[in-house]
Amino acid sequence: MDFRQDRVLGGRKVLLAVHSKAIRELLSPIFKQIGAGTILFGSGAEMLRQVREFDPGIVFCEADLDTMTGIDFVRQLRKEMKLTMAVVLVVDQHDGEVAAKALEVGASDVLPVPFSVADIIRVSKKVLEKPEAQTRLRFGPRPPQ
Repeated sequence: MDFRQDRVLGGRKVLLAVHSKAIRELLSPIFKQIGAGTILFGSGAEMLRQVREFDPGIVFCEADLDTMTGIDFVRQLRKEMKLTMAVVLVVDQHDGEVAAKALEVGASDVLPVPFSVADIIRVSKKVLEKPEAQTRLRFGPRPPQ
């Protein structure tokens, strides 16, 4: 199915924190097809180091990362780094405990595996419509209003 007409990502940068090469290879072309601008991917620790500079519009994070869990990744983004962009945790559909914990620590939503392109579009639309997803990173003083 061709989803190019549904450009839900609207040129936004996508940060993809993944350990699994298979998930990365599956998601990257889908993100491009639904309107992603730049896609940056790597390990959880690497993506935490680069998130401020990259300034993504949306983050997708795998539940099981290399040196940390997806829960730890989300917790660091929200609690320690105070970042508010949309964050989606990719979880096994049978792991309701991880999904609940992800939402508790600040994930915008979860994407259960297995998933379809339509699922990615639905979740992306949902999290990008939330007010916190409209907030961009700010560096330095606020511009005069």
